[in-house]
Amino acid sequence: MKWPMTTLGYRALTVGLVLFSCSTEPRTRRDASGSSYGEYSGCLDGSGPTPCVPENSVIEIEDHPNNSTLAPCDTGTIKSPGADIDSAELNSGEYLTSCQLTGTTACESDSASASQAEGTPDATGKEETGTYTSLNGGLLRCRWSNGSVVTSSDNITVIEIGGTSGTNVEQYRIRLCDALAGGCQRNSAYASGEVSFSGSDLF
Repeated sequence: MKWPMTTLGYRALTVGLVLFSCSTEPRTRRDASGSSYGEYSGCLDGSGPTPCVPENSVIEIEDHPNNSTLAPCDTGTIKSPGADIDSAELNSGEYLTSCQLTGTTACESDSASASQAEGTPDATGKEETGTYTSLNGGLLRCRWSNGSVVTSSDNITVIEIGGTSGTNVEQYRIRLCDALAGGCQRNSAYASGEVSFSGSDLF
């Protein structure tokens, strides 16, 4: 015997399907060393529910711990400890935004503002203030200007001041993350100067 689908029954079925489609299985999140630091499920991030942050929508740029201006600290007239990040571009025309710099050393820095890495390149290639962010042994995490998510077919170009020659060559590496607070893919190799990274090498 077939039962007619009532309006109430139809609504209950619809709600059930919506709830089912929104549920997600917990996934183990791992840091750069591969160590587990908890479960990530749906839009839960940290201590409680937060707005959804798409996977691989955040780029992390990490300073090399052995950069020469970190130990001893940079003693120049303009103090720029660690790699100096002018800008980064995703494919063509999407730049960094909402940057946060964390985990820095105690070295004095004249370029400690994370926002100086945002937007189009504006540094001259020399030591100066107000045009780049000095990583100072820390991590710079940013989103992309159009809210993009990086895929394996994308290309990321990072512009670091100092190039690959000279007396203070500073190195950095990048990786992709789910949020400004955690959940990242594997690291790139260390690089210096202006370098293009293939998305396929970051997964």
